[in-house]
Amino acid sequence: MPPPRKPRVLLALGKTSEEVCRLCLPALGCREVGASEPCDLRWIVNEKDLEAALQAEDRALVNKFPGMRELCHKAPFARLLARMAQLYPADYRFFPRTWVLPGDDVPSGGRRRLIVKPNDGSQGDGIFVASGWDDVRSKIAAHGGGAREYTVQEYIAKPLLLGGLKFDLRVYVMVTSLLPLRVHLCREGLARFATTPYEAAGRELTAHLTNYSLNVRTSTFAHNDDPLDGAARVGV
Repeated sequence: MPPPRKPRVLLALGKTSEEVCRLCLPALGCREVGASEPCDLRWIVNEKDLEAALQAEDRALVNKFPGMRELCHKAPFARLLARMAQLYPADYRFFPRTWVLPGDDVPSGGRRRLIVKPNDGSQGDGIFVASGWDDVRSKIAAHGGGAREYTVQEYIAKPLLLGGLKFDLRVYVMVTSLLPLRVHLCREGLARFATTPYEAAGRELTAHLTNYSLNVRTSTFAHNDDPLDGAARVGV
């Protein structure tokens, strides 16, 4: 009996993930094929390639679900959460009150602290903490006014701290089915820490945000290059 055929994977559309996928294929018993060859899986990155792949005659599998990109941008994700909160109010009380600007009706004043994030920003770029809605409006105007879309949330004034520092846990999942929902959780993750001790009234972004791209610039940042050091990882 001939050996089973190795699954054929097209990585030419993988862009930033192409290199790491190429390293994983042998361990998964797969082989890479060229763009002109038949394939069993197309590894793609953007929505344009996804639409083309779904219309291909060979009916190859793809690594993305249509519409999932909406979850990767702050403003669309905030709107989706708001809709779910309307449908299931008892189950969607786990996130702070959120607005998307421009568009949503917001309070006319007040001094409650707010955190503001541009929809098209990444790695902490453009995020700021405001002391109220008047402060939000003035800072948005200083950053170019209504040309950008912003997500605004009530700031959690008493966050969970570790050693006096804010932190977050980044875990990785793979969704293999939506109906029924089936999610696989990676047992290893990352813990990211702020580098400035937290003070509720403090203005330093490195006390409020855990983004690597911001905190790596500080003199107190501690970098760990050892991938086997358990202190640098979070076991789930």
